[in-house]
Order: sequence, then C-alpha cells, then structure tokens
Amino acid sequence: MKKGNKSGKNAPEQPIDAHPAEDVICSNEDYNKDLKERLEEKSKSKLIKYEELIDIAPEFAIWLKEIVRYGNVDSQALIFWDINNNDGGNHFTVRLYTNDHCYSFYGYKSSEKNPKGYLGAGATTRKPRVGEDWNRGNDLPDGKYCKETFDAIVHRIVAYELKNLQLWR
Repeated sequence: MKKGNKSGKNAPEQPIDAHPAEDVICSNEDYNKDLKERLEEKSKSKLIKYEELIDIAPEFAIWLKEIVRYGNVDSQALIFWDINNNDGGNHFTVRLYTNDHCYSFYGYKSSEKNPKGYLGAGATTRKPRVGEDWNRGNDLPDGKYCKETFDAIVHRIVAYELKNLQLWR
C-alpha cells in the first residue's frame, strides 16, 4: 500500500531525524523550575512550601491547613515569602484559586516593630469582562494577625463564591 497524504496533495518533506516540537518539549523538573522563576519574578517574592510557612507564620499555617482539602496545602495554594522587608522578613502572601477568582491572603505575624501584626486579603477575577483589559477585584476583611480576622476573610470568600438562586424572582 502506498504511504502518503490522503488528501492527494503533496505535503512538504519533513526532516527524518527530528520533530519540530522537540525543541519545546522539556522535563517536568525544567518546566517547574521555569514556572517557579516566573512566579517569583512577577511577585518579587520567594515561592516556598508549606513547611517553610510554618517557620514564618505558624498560626496562619495551621488555620490554612484546616480549610484546604485533605490538608494538602502545597497542592492547593501558592505561598510567597517576602524576604526583603525591613522588619525581619516575615511577610507572606498565600494565593488560593477557584474557577473564577484568585484570593490572596497577605500579612505578617506580630513583632517588636508591629505588636499586633497584620492579616488581610483581596479577591480578583481570573478573567476580564468583555471590553475590559483589567481584572476586577475587591478588598476582603483585614485587621490584626489573629484567628478572628482569618475567619472573617474565609466567611467573605464563601459569600463571594455563592451564586444567586433564580427560583424566587
């Protein structure tokens, strides 16, 4: 049987030794390394794992683990550590994603300079509306670094994700 193009047209000859996409294919390690570098550059912070968050903000790490599915924080959150701050470098940002939104927790635990610490959050859409070239966002509750502030933020995230029923118009 004759091998060739089924459409009857002559296709350009392809090099036998290599496929054009082989230059783009990389290992998982290379891909992860490149992605990590791009995320760190964009956020101007170091991307860290959950175990390192425990050293920076142990209380927050426990609170976060309670709300994450199966307690596997590294598979559900991006954790950034801003090591360039003047107050000892305990500033962190944690990003959680849903289909429509990105939620960012940011804060720092109490220190000599800031005895109350700080915890805040923001919500942004993951895609712009038609005709807009920016993503909409809102501030979420903020306040001192404590469980009450964390709970207020989580409650607002749940409220943010709820959809209106069309049953009672």
